[in-house]
Amino acid sequence: MSDRNAFKIFILEDEPALGIVLEDMLSDLGHEAVQTVGNLPAAQRALEHRNFDCALIDVNLGGEQSFAFARKLIDQSVPFAFVTGYSASAVVGFKGVPILQKPYTQEQVATTIAQLMQVRPRQ
Repeated sequence: MSDRNAFKIFILEDEPALGIVLEDMLSDLGHEAVQTVGNLPAAQRALEHRNFDCALIDVNLGGEQSFAFARKLIDQSVPFAFVTGYSASAVVGFKGVPILQKPYTQEQVATTIAQLMQVRPRQ
């Protein structure tokens, strides 16, 4: 990844099909989805061996919320966005954290990554 606006992105998504779609969108945008996991224990292991620039994390993982993991990302200064089909009001206590609303478009993904990494969106 030689482009300075190309980023390595971690995905926490429990729906395999949605994870694949998001991986494809990121690839089309010139980014790399370095790892996609579907549960919190796997996410924690990924954080221990962090090889990514930012993260996109689903709020609801099979009935379990990802808020504790989000706090760990904050503690380690990892930029992230919540990905959710719920309204923004379902995410409480995370002021300033971007929310990527499902269903999302590739343009919305680009804007979210740019916001996380503070660069202009790539189209």
